[in-house]
Amino acid sequence: MKNRVEWISALVLCLAVAGAALAPYLLASRLDQPAVFNGFLINPMDGFSYLAKMRQGADGSWLFHLPYAPEPGPGTFVYVYYLFLGHVASWLGLPLLTIYHAARFLAAAVMFMLAFIFYKRTLSESRVTWIAFLLTLFGSGLGWLAIPFGIQASDLLIPESIPYLTAYTNAHFPLAAAAILGGVLSVLGNGRLGLRLLAAFICGNLLGAVLPFSVVSLGVTLLVWLAWELHSQGWRSGVASLWSNQRPRLLSTLALLVGTLPWLL
Repeated sequence: MKNRVEWISALVLCLAVAGAALAPYLLASRLDQPAVFNGFLINPMDGFSYLAKMRQGADGSWLFHLPYAPEPGPGTFVYVYYLFLGHVASWLGLPLLTIYHAARFLAAAVMFMLAFIFYKRTLSESRVTWIAFLLTLFGSGLGWLAIPFGIQASDLLIPESIPYLTAYTNAHFPLAAAAILGGVLSVLGNGRLGLRLLAAFICGNLLGAVLPFSVVSLGVTLLVWLAWELHSQGWRSGVASLWSNQRPRLLSTLALLVGTLPWLL
């Protein structure tokens, strides 16, 4: 019963914090102003480009064309996530901004929940798990301490460095973070190997489609970690023994990386 309450509490917190990242946008859209709220509170220029991609999807295209070029060109299969969101908006008959922020909310909630699952998987004490989880939900970094010295730290400049700001900024940052966490959990998991391989492959595909340059850091991190695990077991135990013990993790890592390949070629 206690474990069930813990999971429900974590889910409620995830939805609440994801909703908190949505609330300022809802408030801004309802304020009486001389101008019209454009739907974005951070980096609106990038936001307009997301809507331009979604508009192409809503018009039925699965290929991206440069919307501001004098000659759009033949089109390329990139920015698939926003093209897909545009198709969703068309299927449901809803405004692009509504679908955009709904996707941002859902991705943020999934990101936070996967973070909780990751901590449950890697931390032994419940108290430490909740401390880490709450810091993930509400932590904001210490970059503000350097402001009096004229220094801007990364947590004030790079939205994806802070989970809450990741959820607040756009729709694809939290989805990419969720894909990274899902991929790592697939490698660390103890479930059925087939399901782990499928989950790793799907997460790799998502990450490659949404934020492909992050594949390099994730792949290097996993490979270094696996090398350390193999070293800890002792190379002298034999290749057969190492393969037997680490086969699920090695195969899951391979499935994750293979899933990203179509987006990197």
